[in-house]
Amino acid sequence: LPYQYLVRLAFWSVPVKDEGCAAIGAYLAANKTLTSLDVTDSGVRPAIELTKAAVRLLTQRMDYRVPEQDLRVDETRMPSRPASGLVISDIVA
Repeated sequence: LPYQYLVRLAFWSVPVKDEGCAAIGAYLAANKTLTSLDVTDSGVRPAIELTKAAVRLLTQRMDYRVPEQDLRVDETRMPSRPASGLVISDIVA
């Protein structure tokens, strides 16, 4: 697997089409180290398809633990999100 130790993957303002979505989905399924995926302004369809792939991974192909989180949200930051993001540990795929 190329880039097998990749931790963060970002596509900012890069239009990702169907073939790219499929490739990223396959990479997500195979990668064990990725902790962050950002598809900001890459189009609505890629964001939806990648979210579907991520949800399938989290709900059907992985076991993990969700430790206590800091769920405070800074409403002055856009996009707003919990302070700790989403933290998962003890991942077994």
